[in-house]
Amino acid sequence: MSKRALEQYRVFPFLAWSLVIGFSFFVYQLTAELKSVNASFAEQTGALEVRANQDPAQITNFER
Repeated sequence: MSKRALEQYRVFPFLAWSLVIGFSFFVYQLTAELKSVNASFAEQTGALEVRANQDPAQITNFER
């Protein structure tokens, strides 16, 4: 086993910060995608609620 700690290498701070920044960007992208999907689900839910609350006597077309 090496006696030299990982933190003693010259490139370690750059590698560590690169990982932190990369992970932050990944989490941001994931959050943005989830926000988009959530908005889409909210739209679909609203449309389904309108269809579910429609008076059955007013339905003329039973196909989707």
